[in-house]
Amino acid sequence: MLKIKNFIFFSIFTLILGCSSIPQNTSNSCSIFNERYLWYKHAKSTEKKWGTPIYVQLAIIKMESDFHWLAKPERQKLFKIIPFKRPSSSFGYSQAVKGTWEQYKNETGNKLATRARFKDSVDFIGWYTDKTESLLKISKQDAFRQYIAYHEGWGGYKNYKKNQKVIGVVDRLVFMPHYILAVDFKSNIRVPENINNVPIGILQQMGAYQEILKKIYPDTPIQTAILWTEKEHLMKLNQLSVKEAFINATIS
Repeated sequence: MLKIKNFIFFSIFTLILGCSSIPQNTSNSCSIFNERYLWYKHAKSTEKKWGTPIYVQLAIIKMESDFHWLAKPERQKLFKIIPFKRPSSSFGYSQAVKGTWEQYKNETGNKLATRARFKDSVDFIGWYTDKTESLLKISKQDAFRQYIAYHEGWGGYKNYKKNQKVIGVVDRLVFMPHYILAVDFKSNIRVPENINNVPIGILQQMGAYQEILKKIYPDTPIQTAILWTEKEHLMKLNQLSVKEAFINATIS
């Protein structure tokens, strides 16, 4: 009897470990699918069902959770030391909030969907990008604008286009004596060693912030930076690099 219990415990432990582990290289789709073949089947199924390219699905998950199945926003702190509530109900691979997740389940009939399951997460992204294309006329092949609409929400994207929300989008704006520092917080588990290893989607995002802030403050130099919260490391970004990333996103 004890052996049976031990076997059951070991089986459950192994199953949980296999589900919860993060791919070794989350910046390479071939590497991801070599480790997780079923993930490829789920992503391909989503592409066939909703028309959302696999690279868009992976880009959104990379930006939102870095493929961490239990990812949540960091808790806010009272007096900088006392853990407080989380800023949103975002959770799982897709970082979908509860309200939008419930809307997805109701509209698709996928009542048993869970945000901690990759299959359901990519189907959610397919559903969301399909509605984005319908509501905002953004092609599903346009990874950059699809991500902005995903991150900001459908209403938020309209404000983003009007350059009215960028200050609310950037996590911190620091007005230095001779320039403005725009800092965005990233909670990626794996922190890039230098700017050459920063995901292109993040550079495109920071490039968009830089270009919009230039319009708002035309006489002040803009410096962008990422605060990697996992290591509490502030990485300043090269202005030309983020500008080029943004330009390439707009013409691709």
